[in-house]
Amino acid sequence: MRWAWPISLRARFLFAAKDPLRVIPALMLGSAVAGALSMVFGCELRVPHGGAFVLPIPNAVTNLGVYLMAIVAGTVVSALALAALKRPLNAAAVN
Repeated sequence: MRWAWPISLRARFLFAAKDPLRVIPALMLGSAVAGALSMVFGCELRVPHGGAFVLPIPNAVTNLGVYLMAIVAGTVVSALALAALKRPLNAAAVN
């Protein structure tokens, strides 16, 4: 289990490096949505270097429920953008 996180982190970088012109903008869009929503709702992460590991710590995140919903919304936007940008081309469109 301890090797799962570094491997998944490396896989994310390889995924973005393989097709950066489509992957990076999709991830930026989802990150922008999550960041904007968390700012609109006044969420604060008092331990910004902790990532998801500080979420269970009491008072480390203000408006925790809304903050988690913002992260989920950003993830969904990234996934939809990736699906739209990386859809396979039709054989007729290539010829």
